[in-house]
Formats: sequence, C-alpha cells, structure tokens
Amino acid sequence: MGIPVLSIVGRSGSGKTTLLEKLIPELKGRGYRVAVVKHHPHPGASVDVEGKDTWRFSRAGADHVALVTPDLVMHYRKKEQEPSLTEVVSGIREVDLILTEGFKQERFPKVQVSRGEAAPEPVCDPCELLALVSDQPPHGETPWFDLEDIAGLADLIEGKLLAHRQPSQALRSLPVLTAAVPIEASADQVERWFRALEDHPERYRFDTHGGFTFTRGRFGEVGAQFQTRERFYGRYFTLNFEVTATGPLWFRFRLLCPPFPIWGAFRIRPVSAGRVWLRLEIGGETRLGRWLLRLPLIRGAVQNQIQAEVEHIRRSVSSL
Repeated sequence: MGIPVLSIVGRSGSGKTTLLEKLIPELKGRGYRVAVVKHHPHPGASVDVEGKDTWRFSRAGADHVALVTPDLVMHYRKKEQEPSLTEVVSGIREVDLILTEGFKQERFPKVQVSRGEAAPEPVCDPCELLALVSDQPPHGETPWFDLEDIAGLADLIEGKLLAHRQPSQALRSLPVLTAAVPIEASADQVERWFRALEDHPERYRFDTHGGFTFTRGRFGEVGAQFQTRERFYGRYFTLNFEVTATGPLWFRFRLLCPPFPIWGAFRIRPVSAGRVWLRLEIGGETRLGRWLLRLPLIRGAVQNQIQAEVEHIRRSVSSL
C-alpha cells in the first residue's frame, strides 16, 4: 500500500498555509510521520541562500546538489519541466501521510479551504473533495469543519486515509452525519447548559424534540441513560440512549432502543474566550449502522433533526 496523499487547496489568501501549520502538529501529536510538498507556480524559486556553497555549486551547473548535516538532508535538483505530483511523492519514504499545498489539478483527495463564502465554488473535481474547511457552514453533504476545528479534520483524515494504521477503530469513530453552529458564549457556559439538562429538561424541547428524561445515572457519567421523543416525518418516536464516554468539552452516546448500532457525540470547540463551535456527530458502530444512516429517507430525517438540535441549543444558550 502506497503512502496516502492529501492536497490542501483553495484560492489565494484562503488560509492553506495556516491550516497546514495547525494540522501538522495535530497529526504529529497522534504519532504520525508527515511529509509536506509545496507547489509554487512560477519558475526560478529557490530556498537556497545566495553566496553559500550549495548555491555556488548549483550556479556552476550542478544538476543535483545535496546538503547533509547531522540532523538534516536537503536535495536540490534541476528539472527541465515541472514534474507531476505522482513523480514527486514517489521519492518520499518513511512517512505515514504526505500533505501538499496546491496541486488542485492532480488526482488525489483534497481539502478545500475558503473564507467569507457560504457556498464556495469547488476549485477541484468535487469527486475528489474530502472536506471543506471554512468560516461559514456550506450547503451540501461534503463534510465541513470550522477553520479552528483542526482536531475534527484530523479525525476525518485518520478515518479516511490512515485507516490501515487502525482500521476498525478509525471507521467506527468516523461520523456519517454532522451539524455545527457557532455560539457566542464561553465553553464553560455551554458545558453548564448541558449539565443543567438533568434539572431543566424543558430546555431541550422544541417543535420536533420532546426533551430529555434521565432514566439512570446522572448527566456526564459513563453508563447514564436518557430517553427522548423526537419527530421524524410528522410522527414521534421514543429513543433510548446510553452515555458511553466523556471528556473535556465532549461526550459520546449510543442508541439502545431501537437497537440499531448507531452512536452520537457532542463536541464543544472553543474559538475564542467568548465564542465556541458546537458540533453534533452521528455515526455507525458497525457496517450496518453506517449503511442505515446513508439510506436517503433516514439520512435526510436525521440530518434535519441534528441541525435543528444544534440551532435550538444556540438559541437557548444565548437566551440565558
């Protein structure tokens, strides 16, 4: 199996380099070895320093110059024409993932970065688009991440491109459906709102959701169970859930009844002292669960419901 390649693409000034600067340490912190390839569209670019020995060798006509130090090896090689990305990455070894900036015309998976566009035009083949990263939630089904949600993007990359490192866990943790909204409040305020649901379940009630009823344990405890009544296609259904994991600013739960292998997770991502992104993810614990969530009738109903939930939470938190 070859080393996976992921291209970060977008218009000039969209923030591709900034995203890579944040994504690289996130992936390194998870134990992955990362290579980066930068595309420069104009000839004559150089990272060498004028007057240094390597610069003098290249200027003298050397076709390939290598600089070797105790902790670094650098190569400079002249080319008559621009090589393809496939040719470039074929020479990269001993890494788990190759990230590139640019190369939007090459046939590799891509993440598009944009700013100030609610419906950004794709700069590449939409079939190659793995995710959108922007400051505004776009329309459509392509996975979307806020510019500051680097951990969420890394989760997607792990599940889609690095599954050979952790195949079953990565696939189970990858959401099928997501909904996210910005909230003008601190992370502590949003977390307190969730914890108060045990005493104020009416805060979660709106036109398609009947609120929470805790049936076992307390909110925030692993093993706690709660019940909801939710409306899909004009009919109410009773759903039972169990909290399976919790952490700082997130908790995960699974569906108990109906007994479908489906999980959900709320994540609070601080952006600044008074602003967070709230994200609700729904995924499948098994292949059956993921298949069910991709059925058009179920996908549409669940996507509408989770979007309505995060919008309601935003309004409720803002009103307190």
